[in-house]
Amino acid sequence: MRYCPARKRGFSLPEILVAMVVMTLIAGVVSALYFASMRVWRRVSSQSQADPPAHMAINRITKELKNAYVVDEISDSFIMFTLPQTDDQGINVLPLQPGRRIAYYLSDESGEMGEEGTYLWRWTQDLTTGATKRSRIAENVEALEFACDSTSSRVLKIYAMSITVLGQEGLQEYRSQFEGHVAFRN
Repeated sequence: MRYCPARKRGFSLPEILVAMVVMTLIAGVVSALYFASMRVWRRVSSQSQADPPAHMAINRITKELKNAYVVDEISDSFIMFTLPQTDDQGINVLPLQPGRRIAYYLSDESGEMGEEGTYLWRWTQDLTTGATKRSRIAENVEALEFACDSTSSRVLKIYAMSITVLGQEGLQEYRSQFEGHVAFRN
């Protein structure tokens, strides 16, 4: 019997090449999934930053319009209404009397009424002191729409509001639309 030294075991060149090709394919798929998920995360993240102010704005307009004393002026992209006077606890003073006039509109960074822009503004006037205040509510608002269904056979007027927010992540644009409706006896 002849004694053979143990054969050295190892990988051949074709086995190493096949393993490298398989590992390259796996790394390519994993990196493609990673970068795709990062794009989606950035888009959703930027959209989630734009949506809450618009959503809160439509809720605020709806709440204030429900409590309105009278709607002074309404157009496609502008609304002005008057809230009744309230006491220190926020309860309406009876008999109802005008307290604050509020307007919502789109404008540029200056906040001046009548200017074109993508900022949603809230203008307030205290009717007892005459003091006015402007505050920016939301940015990147593409459209602000108000409508009134005041059919004469109805006792209540229906006011509909819509805010469309435009966002952009890289080259991709997205739009989010928020709506509200108020039944109002005017």
